Amino acid sequence: MVRPRNEEMRSGIANTAFSLFHEVGYTHASYTLLAERCGITRALVQYHWPKKELLAVDSMTRLLGETIRQLGLPNHGTGNPSSDAAKLVSIGTHFFSILTEDEGWRQFLLDILKSRELTEQVLAFNARWAFTYIGQEPRDATFEEVVVSMGGFYELLYYRLKHNKSLDIKPRLEKVVNEFMQTLDYVNASEQ
Repeated sequence: MVRPRNEEMRSGIANTAFSLFHEVGYTHASYTLLAERCGITRALVQYHWPKKELLAVDSMTRLLGETIRQLGLPNHGTGNPSSDAAKLVSIGTHFFSILTEDEGWRQFLLDILKSRELTEQVLAFNARWAFTYIGQEPRDATFEEVVVSMGGFYELLYYRLKHNKSLDIKPRLEKVVNEFMQTLDYVNASEQ
């Protein structure tokens, strides 16, 4: 059982990391700086969060949760494939708009997308979240199909961010969600 004080500290570190990532990006948010902001030792930060990428995924999870709350949507699908596809597009469009239009989150995302390892972590996070949202258990083949589709979206996103170009997110995500839903033998999201 996790002791309440340990959970409070772990949560406090995650809250501070969330703010720090937004302020300085992923690359410049060192364990040392995070420890200073938390008023604890670096070793204690690493005890609770042994890998910085776990903090990045936690921050993306928090941002996604905030996005869903802002949109007033439930944290899960309805079981109606058409409705769920439309909600996935809506959530994704809003989420990625925040990540690309807010300067702090834009730098955070660009830092993550520069790293193959971090991008892989984020792709897995996105795929797991989408399966969970619609109430499906990912199977290896379907999980890989989602990663392929979402991976192409992330490559395009990285290219556009790196070259300081805008991206019309919604039609790109509609394509990703359509491929995801078709992999599961569901509907076409753009028919909404």
